[in-house]
Amino acid sequence: MNKTVTFPVARHSFATNLLIYETDVKTVSSLLGHASLEHTQK
Repeated sequence: MNKTVTFPVARHSFATNLLIYETDVKTVSSLLGHASLEHTQK
C-alpha cells in the first residue's frame, strides 16, 4: 500500500513532534515561519 505524504501533512507532523519533545513554542513558531504565536497555537 503506497501512501503519499503531502507538504502540509509533513509540516504538521514536524511541528507536532517538536511539541511532543517539549520544544519551546516560540522556537516552533519561528521554524514554521509564523508571524505570531497565536497562529502556531491553533
